[in-house]
Amino acid sequence: MALSSRRDFLKIGTASVALAVGGSALWWGSRSMLAPNLREYLMLCDTTKDVPVDKNPVRVTNPGWVRALDVQSGESFSIDLPFFGHTVDGNPAKPGHVVTFEKWGKRAALIDMKQRSVLSQFSSSDNSLFFGHGAFTPDGSTLITTEDTYDRNGGVLVFRDAKTLKVLDQVQSGGTRPHECRLINDGKTLLVTNQGNDLSLPSIVWLDTATGDLKQKVTFDEKVPGNYPVQLYGGFGHLDASYDNWVCASSVVSTGTKETRDDPSFKEELYGALVFVSPEGKAYYPDLPLDLTKRMRGEALSVAILGKSGLMAVTFPAANMILVFEYKTQRLVQVIDTPRPTGVIMSLSPKDNDHTMLVENAKDKSLLSIVATEGGSPKTDVVTKTFGGNGSHMHRIYM
Repeated sequence: MALSSRRDFLKIGTASVALAVGGSALWWGSRSMLAPNLREYLMLCDTTKDVPVDKNPVRVTNPGWVRALDVQSGESFSIDLPFFGHTVDGNPAKPGHVVTFEKWGKRAALIDMKQRSVLSQFSSSDNSLFFGHGAFTPDGSTLITTEDTYDRNGGVLVFRDAKTLKVLDQVQSGGTRPHECRLINDGKTLLVTNQGNDLSLPSIVWLDTATGDLKQKVTFDEKVPGNYPVQLYGGFGHLDASYDNWVCASSVVSTGTKETRDDPSFKEELYGALVFVSPEGKAYYPDLPLDLTKRMRGEALSVAILGKSGLMAVTFPAANMILVFEYKTQRLVQVIDTPRPTGVIMSLSPKDNDHTMLVENAKDKSLLSIVATEGGSPKTDVVTKTFGGNGSHMHRIYM
């Protein structure tokens, strides 16, 4: 489809955002405006055995499932899939319709969580791979996915008809290896992380959703600033955006450069890294003590802005900890020790405040509620022991 046609297809107005639920629109994340006849569900992906990432350009995962937790009743259930998804994204205009994708793989599925069935399966476009994330436009008409070619040199955002999943169009991601994407500004702006590679520096870009035009781009040096025990290189993959237009991004970075990776004797070390980007597009990095960065082995994985508290949380599964920051000052507020935390999301329980997060405990396959506080020991409760798994992220839907 031509770009001009897609622009017409993607007309996003306030009327299209309103759902047929009490005649009003839903604002995801606001306790007071949730439609009374829709229920909150938490979603994640799981598998019995994850497949390590190797040099094979196409990652083929083991069978898995999508899990859902009815927050009100505590009931959880699963939908079987022939692959392991990276995350789950819900269609705001079709409550219960969700998609999930392989990370660095070719497979994806559209699922009806109400009927508890797989509606269809589809593949990444042409010779590209899914990077695990996607986003629906607010009117539910279009699904946008992050994809890259096998050699990981051609990052694109692919636009699909949400009903047929047929490709409508694609636009350049503004970099290489695009990973996570989010729609902000009432769906008018597409926010994307480009992890970069040996030919392209990592970046975060803001694109016009209707035209694909680049609105803003922040490029990062290949070398990651910070008080790490070793010199690190790499970009940022996961992100969250605040109500006041800050972006917090995380990733796993490596001691390896193109030259060292080509050396057969090279032994790679991986650490988690963070960056905070202001509304003006300036990048800030946290100033952390060496004894803490030494612990930050593996990936800085899921990021969650905690409402209007000014705080954000990021999980470090391999390091068995969560870090909480003031994102405007990059000040470290709290180090939370907890076994293998993966997905994190703000709690919307009426009894909680914006300092409370829900965390997936991948070690015990359980869901935790943790209150972020200034220093000291956090208040941690087990919400349920029937919802958890190997997934990287949690997502919230209503149906």
